[in-house]
Amino acid sequence: FMRYFAVIALFLIFFNLLLNKSGDTQLLNFQIYFFHKDLSLGFIIITLETIIYSLISILQLGIMMFSFALMNIVINPDELMQIFSKLRAPYVFTLILSLTIRFFPLLNEDLKKISDVQKTRGFELEEGNIFSRIKNRMVLLLPLLANSLERSVQVSEALEARAFAISKKKVFFRTISTGKIDVLNITINLSLIGGLMFAGIQGFGVYNTYPLVTPLTITVLDIVIWIVTITAVLLMIILMKAGGIFRDTN
Repeated sequence: FMRYFAVIALFLIFFNLLLNKSGDTQLLNFQIYFFHKDLSLGFIIITLETIIYSLISILQLGIMMFSFALMNIVINPDELMQIFSKLRAPYVFTLILSLTIRFFPLLNEDLKKISDVQKTRGFELEEGNIFSRIKNRMVLLLPLLANSLERSVQVSEALEARAFAISKKKVFFRTISTGKIDVLNITINLSLIGGLMFAGIQGFGVYNTYPLVTPLTITVLDIVIWIVTITAVLLMIILMKAGGIFRDTN
């Protein structure tokens, strides 16, 4: 996962430096020619603001991708379906979301199996430069697509065999119960999100990059917000370990 993210981060920095010319603090300013001095591709301006903006964008993207990857590891798709059912969400939407999250690790496992099969046949996937490796891995897409289509047919047949959407009343073999610890955890989570949103609206934690990068200043209030946020997150982790009780229904 981190290797793929590193490639995306490099492309993000490259295109930001190539296309974004905003910012007042210029570090480099040069002109690119296309095989001839009369055929110019234009001036390339690299500013300090663009570099800092690219690093912030990479950090935001990394946090987002890491959060979704962590959610796929920690939360079971069945539990996620139970949660949305408790929130009175549409059941079809809940099922589609649960299948999407469930299929991602399955596709990853299929990709590993197909890669192992191709390697046993003598097909080199890790040889050459990065472009050669990408070209070699293109051979994995067709069997992966075939497996995905076959699995989607199996899911549709399973839904049809279970008379999906015939009855509005849904019965689960295992039901999740919400206790006092879970209610306290949800309350702390919503309070933390609301407090951080209010602090952002009031201007705390805002860092201006354009047109001129501002110096980074840390106030006492910023330290208090960090301490409260870290304490609340640690408390929620402890409460998560104590909550989430499943009960079998007979």
